[in-house]
Amino acid sequence: MKRYMAVLGLVLLVVPTLLAAERLTDRDVKALVERIDQVRDRFEDSLDGELKRSTVKNANGEVNVEQFLDDFQNNIDLLKERITDDNAASREVEIVLTQASAIDGFLQRHPSETKGRSEWNQLVGDFRTLAGAYGTAFPIAPSAKANRINDREVSTMAEAIKDAAEHLQDSLDDELKKVPTVPASAREGIVGEVKQLARDADALRGRVNDSQPSTAEAERMLQRAGKISGFLRANPAPMSNTAFAGILPRLQTVATAYQMILP
Repeated sequence: MKRYMAVLGLVLLVVPTLLAAERLTDRDVKALVERIDQVRDRFEDSLDGELKRSTVKNANGEVNVEQFLDDFQNNIDLLKERITDDNAASREVEIVLTQASAIDGFLQRHPSETKGRSEWNQLVGDFRTLAGAYGTAFPIAPSAKANRINDREVSTMAEAIKDAAEHLQDSLDDELKKVPTVPASAREGIVGEVKQLARDADALRGRVNDSQPSTAEAERMLQRAGKISGFLRANPAPMSNTAFAGILPRLQTVATAYQMILP
């Protein structure tokens, strides 16, 4: 018994801290994009007319500023249109961030007295938040990719984890009963953890479906999954190990959605 308690204690010690910044909901992201569009409009209106009618040089050649700004607006409009419950619009976000990074680079190379600079500084904060929600940074690097797993996919994964954990708890209990080296208390403890994993997943699904903050729920679920994984690796339960391995890709999807590390 002491040996199994020690194993569980060791698992708790090696599970890393997962806490991350609160994940934006789909509703949050849509509101952020809407605010970006509004501030972009004020930024463009504040720019000096001579600058907007000019042509500037960059690493790729000459750029017509007015055409570039029109294209920037069109791409933000397209992002607003494409971002839905079924589509995170990752590619559209990447395009907008790339164009915004080009504008930011231009402004950084010019005096801070440039008209519209205050509006742009506000936009920079919003672009950083948007980039963070898509797993990247602002300004975005040329080779970087923007990617977001939306609420519907997180909810679907959480529901699948719940269902799989409910099936696993019965099969694990039956399998461990046949292993004489596993005490009844250890078996009951780990089966209880699997049962709680199903509850964690259901709690996560409910929070996501209600557009509520859910990072703590995701963290709790992933930490529990790490404890279960550690126990299964340390004990003779091959069938349950195989069943749990089937849950891992779904857990990884959730971890990616919250920019966490799956223990």
